[in-house]
Amino acid sequence: MPHFYRSTDEFVAAAQSAVSAAAPRQPVAILIAEVDPSAANDLSGALPALESRLGAASEMVRHTLRGDDHIGLIDDRLVMILPGANAEDARSVGERLYA
Repeated sequence: MPHFYRSTDEFVAAAQSAVSAAAPRQPVAILIAEVDPSAANDLSGALPALESRLGAASEMVRHTLRGDDHIGLIDDRLVMILPGANAEDARSVGERLYA
């Protein structure tokens, strides 16, 4: 299961390392997912609901991606680094997550 980085600095360092370690001409895909903040507006308050939705989304992503992928949270967006994945692979992952 991929690691979820809660610290932006740790995620950026891990992502840079993954990209640097990739063999020459090996693809690396980047996916960015945004949880709809308007869907988080409920009677209990927007921020706790959004944080709850982000937590649920990040867990679903962790269980969907490969063990060598990287996931981080940057500005309320889930950012995924997929070493060895080309554009078609990334599109497939994105569609699977969206579904």
